[in-house]
Amino acid sequence: GNFLCHKSTFEWADGILSTIFKSCAESDKNDEKWVMFDGPVDAMWIESMNSVMDDNKILTLINGDRIPLTSSMSLLFEVEDLRVASPATVSRAGMIFLDQSEMGFKPFLESWLERLFGTQPEVQKLHQNLLGKYVSKILEYKASSCVEPVPISDFNAILSFTQLYEALHTKENGLDASADIQAYGQMAERWFLFALTWSITAAVDETGRKKLDIYLRDLEAQFPPSRTIYDYFCDPQKKDFEQWESGLTTWRPRKGDSFFKMIVPTSDSLRNSFIFRTIVSSKHNLLVVGNTGVGKTVQVMGLMTNLPAKNSKLVINFSATTKSSALQDIVESVMEKRSKDKLGPLGGKELLIFVDDFNMPQKTSAESPFQPPLELLRLWMDYGGWYDRSKCAWKYILDSQLVAAMAPPSGGRAVICNRTQARFHLVNITTPEDSQLTRIFESIMMPKLQEFDNEIKPMSRSLARATIGLYRNVTERFLPTPDKSHYL
Repeated sequence: GNFLCHKSTFEWADGILSTIFKSCAESDKNDEKWVMFDGPVDAMWIESMNSVMDDNKILTLINGDRIPLTSSMSLLFEVEDLRVASPATVSRAGMIFLDQSEMGFKPFLESWLERLFGTQPEVQKLHQNLLGKYVSKILEYKASSCVEPVPISDFNAILSFTQLYEALHTKENGLDASADIQAYGQMAERWFLFALTWSITAAVDETGRKKLDIYLRDLEAQFPPSRTIYDYFCDPQKKDFEQWESGLTTWRPRKGDSFFKMIVPTSDSLRNSFIFRTIVSSKHNLLVVGNTGVGKTVQVMGLMTNLPAKNSKLVINFSATTKSSALQDIVESVMEKRSKDKLGPLGGKELLIFVDDFNMPQKTSAESPFQPPLELLRLWMDYGGWYDRSKCAWKYILDSQLVAAMAPPSGGRAVICNRTQARFHLVNITTPEDSQLTRIFESIMMPKLQEFDNEIKPMSRSLARATIGLYRNVTERFLPTPDKSHYL
């Protein structure tokens, strides 16, 4: 809660916590009342809770109000860690540590299979075999041999996989067990590997992709021999893997278009567009990660431009000074009241919110290292809404979902909370290969060179390759930070 006096009249205004505490303490019902604190521990704020958690059981406010913690009230803290909590705080609460490695992801997968294929024992058995054949081995190999610019937990990877595979498991994609179980089994394994590639192994860097390509081919030779596993999609018509390049068409720039508005379709953009569209259409949140200049914002904006008519969009750019209150005001400004405690997008539409530079907001302090705007979004993703800051009442946010983009942590970009990150399907966009870059610059340059002599016209590919080669040499030789410093 916010225990500050009102700015204009200096009258006391209760915050969220004191409002909840008062309503629980004044209640005549004998029901057990649980107040849950879901989020990171703030070193300064948690100290003011010590008097509530010790034998006094009194919440003391700045204005002198004293609210008792009655016998029917209990406090529950759900936190990621206790790095900034003092021993005084820790000693006042019972601790339960949930170890992810102890429970594992197998119970979740078993319940997922039961929910999805419970009425089809043969299909369920087929998927159990596929899970046993690939998942654990891939996770172990990835952990030991690959690097993820933004690491994801095993459970987050598994959750992303199940959501993506469920979205792809349709009759339109050739997955109909009632027709032919043998043909279904072959297609199911291909779509299974495609979903696995773009969930469990979607966060690794370029080197990791090459290693996983070799490892997955050693497990099962399902993919064609050329290129990598990331360069193929499953074609429902041909019932086999096809290269993304097969879907490319010739592209020419429109006259008058500025250079920065030109988007040349490549196998990378085609592939990313399909992955993004599948995740968003299945109502799951998407987090796009990649180094500066790989086209994260452009590709997400392309997705938002082609939204159906039933969707509206909102673009928010985070900065180091972004506050959670400002974020809440921006989102609510495009909402309308649907009922007493429910807000929804204007016109009854569905809202897609794109947050760029997701990890830019500054952490509150060294003592309380968390990012309030991200915690507000996590509260919304977990519980479907947030608190009205003036009325201190809960309100639901309907028909909205989130797409975010960020570069890996460095400089002013912070490492985001694992609990927030786990609410997203994370996809890492790697730097395009030289062949893709050549296609981009050649497609832009070729129409321009048609205005010149015959000797110049066919030089677009050579110029593109020479420019990329020069860039590679410069980045290798002229490093941003000298290995040896020389003072004159």
